[in-house]
Amino acid sequence: MAGVGPDAYSQVKEGFFDADGGIGEASRGFPQGWMDRYAALVQRHA
Repeated sequence: MAGVGPDAYSQVKEGFFDADGGIGEASRGFPQGWMDRYAALVQRHA
């Protein structure tokens, strides 16, 4: 199907979220790196 993007999965453990409900500082590396690589892929093929 056109327009369907890739999936990413995370295992949520103690400390994944911060007190405000955002992604905690220690957990931020994986989703940010994944999004950066995905954005680069989209740019290459746009």
